[in-house]
Amino acid sequence: MSVSLARQISEIADELENNVTSGIAMPVNEQRIQVTRLRTLQRLAQNLEEELVVHRLGEAERLGRPMIDQLAADQFEGLARDVDGKVVRPDFGGKRS
Repeated sequence: MSVSLARQISEIADELENNVTSGIAMPVNEQRIQVTRLRTLQRLAQNLEEELVVHRLGEAERLGRPMIDQLAADQFEGLARDVDGKVVRPDFGGKRS
């Protein structure tokens, strides 16, 4: 069973509205229940927001990766040539192919 955040908040709002329109004071134990429900829904909303941020960052990374790769390649190309125009191959201690 999935929990709809909007539906749960709507139910709480309806319960509070019915209490206000009836003019009957809400008992303390019922107030505590409503506060607990709202805190739980607040944590759910926070989790959903954080999940959305992660997805947005992933999408931004996916879209920006080719541009960043090209900028890095352009910078490296300038650094990897000596003054005579020869390509300098960095040796990081690996085996030669």
